[in-house]
Amino acid sequence: MDNEQESPRRPRILSSAERRQRVIPLSFQLSGMGLNLLSLIHNEWASDVLARFWFTVFKSKPKPWVAEFWQRADRRIEVTAADVTLPVYCWGEGPLVVMMHGWSGSGTQFRNFIEPLAAAGFTAVCFDAPEHGSNPGKQSDMPRFSATLIALQQQLGAIDCVIAHSLGAMAAAYAVQQGLSPRRTVLVAPHLEVQKMFETFRDLLNMRPQLAQRFYDKIGARMIALMDGVNPWELLTPARLLAAAGLRVCWFMTTRTPRSARPSSAK
Repeated sequence: MDNEQESPRRPRILSSAERRQRVIPLSFQLSGMGLNLLSLIHNEWASDVLARFWFTVFKSKPKPWVAEFWQRADRRIEVTAADVTLPVYCWGEGPLVVMMHGWSGSGTQFRNFIEPLAAAGFTAVCFDAPEHGSNPGKQSDMPRFSATLIALQQQLGAIDCVIAHSLGAMAAAYAVQQGLSPRRTVLVAPHLEVQKMFETFRDLLNMRPQLAQRFYDKIGARMIALMDGVNPWELLTPARLLAAAGLRVCWFMTTRTPRSARPSSAK
């Protein structure tokens, strides 16, 4: 009898076609149908609904452990940014490492980073962005994330490193252009192309062309106002954000990948 234990199964690597395939939730399908029907009656109304939806933060009721997590911080300070005062939590002593979560996220997503950073001699700085987590409000935008990072630098001093996830990565790169000057920047699963985000959202809702165009115009106009006249469709791209911020991209793999699938160099 073979007593040798069976080796654990390795994760299956998805093909390019499988990664591109999207399973559209029923709620999105129904929302898209309803908005397309509404746009046939009044395209302006339908595009207004979509534009408001684009800037809406989706929050769930905080679980009991969330308050306990924040209470364990070594220090709590308040930072005023984007016309709101935010609680900011610090652990440890040393160079500042500021963590920036993504859209509809929370600083608690970095909870497993804090103890190792503090033990390594850093001050781990964590918070919920404006209108996120326990902060009031439901409408927010990427420049408000960036303003928070800049306000933290102004109040706390030099930042050694920013660790930013998803849309928070876009906000960090944009903040560097606005005066943020961390010694190092780590972008985790970054969203850096607003055009691609729009196209994904449009396709998920299967928008009719007339509705998609008016929606595009509305969110573009609002972002231009928020970014002091800068065209977001031109600036918020990986090439422009990374180049203007002086950032370099490294390649990270979380599962085994055949050598033939790995890049020959990382830039």
